[in-house]
Amino acid sequence: MFYFTGKPCKRGHVAKRTTCNGTCVVCARAQAAAFRLRNPEKARAGVYASRIRHPETEITWRTSNKEHLRAYKQQWKRENPHRVAAHKAQRHATRIQRTVIWADPKQIAAHYSIAQKLTRAVGREYHVDHIIPLQGKRVSGLHVQNNLQVIPGIDNRRKQARFEEALWAA
Repeated sequence: MFYFTGKPCKRGHVAKRTTCNGTCVVCARAQAAAFRLRNPEKARAGVYASRIRHPETEITWRTSNKEHLRAYKQQWKRENPHRVAAHKAQRHATRIQRTVIWADPKQIAAHYSIAQKLTRAVGREYHVDHIIPLQGKRVSGLHVQNNLQVIPGIDNRRKQARFEEALWAA
């Protein structure tokens, strides 16, 4: 994901920046090219390759380093309470904005209750997922009982804010 400020970076480039760390795209390309020149054997092996291109290696690493990742996330949340609060507020505002008058709050609450009970009974984390995401790239859904499903947490994290059209094609 990218954003554009119109302001030059510290090296003077007026270009898009990445949302994950605010790096100028031109600077990032130059850094990757310099890495490839300094370490051609590592570059050929794909050491500098993006995690987006190799999601299976990221999944493998995450499953084998769960405790490390959990500790890191907890520390990050303690050090960045303002970011955590901003994210929660944004999510809450989006959900309120996407909740319509005819939504049944009792049925919505029932989905969350079922997820909680399943988590306790099975021992795995269960989430309430929006079938059509509240903030998707191509389509945005509503926070209503018909758009909710209870699924394992790992599947919900994999799905992210995607709508899997193949499942709904008639």
